[in-house]
Amino acid sequence: MGPICLSKPSIPWLGIVWNSDKRGKNDGSLTDENGVHVYFQCKPNCGSFVQPSKVQRCKTIAQAIQTKWEKANALTDRYKSDSKSSYCATERIAMKDDDPKAKMIELVGMDEVADYQLHSSIITAELSYQNIVGVGEVNASFQTVETLDLNHNCIQSTDDVYSILQAFPSLQYLILNNNPIHSSLSTFPIRSTLVTLALSSTTLHFNSVIPLIASLPCLRNLYMSNNGMKDEAMQSPNSASLLQTLDLSSNSISQWSVLRNLSSLSSLRSLYVGDNPFKSSLSFSFPHIHSLDISHICIGSFAEMKEILSHFPSLEELEMRGNPWYDSDGQSREVDAM
Repeated sequence: MGPICLSKPSIPWLGIVWNSDKRGKNDGSLTDENGVHVYFQCKPNCGSFVQPSKVQRCKTIAQAIQTKWEKANALTDRYKSDSKSSYCATERIAMKDDDPKAKMIELVGMDEVADYQLHSSIITAELSYQNIVGVGEVNASFQTVETLDLNHNCIQSTDDVYSILQAFPSLQYLILNNNPIHSSLSTFPIRSTLVTLALSSTTLHFNSVIPLIASLPCLRNLYMSNNGMKDEAMQSPNSASLLQTLDLSSNSISQWSVLRNLSSLSSLRSLYVGDNPFKSSLSFSFPHIHSLDISHICIGSFAEMKEILSHFPSLEELEMRGNPWYDSDGQSREVDAM
């Protein structure tokens, strides 16, 4: 951002906008004897000024994967150069020589293992806490990634999610928990094999990801806990959706009616709605749910629990920890069982 008026001596500073007013100290302005100096604008207590040396630079997914890949190759080269790490030459042997059905196995040394690792494709990329802000130019050798963990990064919009899915055509598991993702109006035609999408602690609401779900024909598991969802009626994904697991726990849903449209999803088998402050009664059924989590939703009596469960006729597994039950004398007793 450049020098600021209060720095002595004058040195460059960076302006930081936080997504929480508990982390910042100002609104992008500073005051001295000459008045108010505005360097950038943000909400009160969401801004900070920091020296560049104290900031970890942002990077793309492509850069983060390349860095990890290079470190792994350097480690492989080190072991390959160590004569003590090289075992005997490749040898084919059979277990139980007297058994004509015995299968041949191959003993290989470190050289063979290292060479295989060096030229094999990356299947899993764990890139949490990397200050990642976008995709970048992904090398063709990295497009085989099936599991991508981007937990606690700086992915900012659903546009970025589409870009990730386009860059990694083999992706099956995408973890985007704890990213400041907001919903955009853009949609992109993609052909994704994604099976599991984790969007917890992102502030995204269910309805805002309906277009994204519609473009993911293989999606089976969706996790959206702790996203601040309230009593907005949830739309049902298109009839072709094969969603099987939905996690809506730790939100602020107080009305069961919010979930009514989801009851028509014939593929939905697992529903997690624990840690929501439900206050209303349930007046419709989820005929296909096999696994249900209603932990910590303040069920106060056996009769109330029985009433809720009557709307899940196919239920096989139940999690209901942390619900207070009341005896006939009015004493509270917490249930801690499945």
